[in-house]
Amino acid sequence: MSKKLSKEILKHSVLAGLIFSFLYISPLIIDRNAMSPVYTDISCGDDIDSDGILNIYDDDIDGDGLLNEEGKCISSCNDDDADVDGDGEDDPEGFMLQDCKIEKMPLMSYYPLLLVLIAPTLSAFHYRQKVSILIYRECFSICFLTLTIGIILGELFMMFILTSFSFDTSQFLSTLQGSVFRLVLYAAYSFLLALFLKKE
Repeated sequence: MSKKLSKEILKHSVLAGLIFSFLYISPLIIDRNAMSPVYTDISCGDDIDSDGILNIYDDDIDGDGLLNEEGKCISSCNDDDADVDGDGEDDPEGFMLQDCKIEKMPLMSYYPLLLVLIAPTLSAFHYRQKVSILIYRECFSICFLTLTIGIILGELFMMFILTSFSFDTSQFLSTLQGSVFRLVLYAAYSFLLALFLKKE
């Protein structure tokens, strides 16, 4: 028996991964704040300057032309941005909005986790119906590739939406790194699924 995966399995996994990535970001397409937590201080998760970029991703939170980081200007400027959040008061050195207390998480924020649990199972079941035999290795490959493609693309598309396509290289790389690091967990889950979904 060949140790190579068939083109049919690869094609099925790629297609399932693309569908999964679209489903992953679909709540954000409808409402980009659908998965955002509700903060005790609304300025933490809001969009203060109404530029379409959420504060946690915005390099100029209050829209005054001064970047949040000291000494970096978007347009011509003479001073550092001492008032990062635009409330009229100077903020302490190193002030950032990420350290905010979450009041509650919307139910929609658990949607990606639910999708991660269900998508590879549905993908493997769908392929199972088309074949008479589905060995462990093939079943694992379908589950893992579906998750890998879906999660990496989904996380990147999510970042694009939340930053209104105004992101820098470090944001792109940190999002990609976070997605890749979680693949170890997805591999373990795929091994478990393959035990139950194989068809011999």
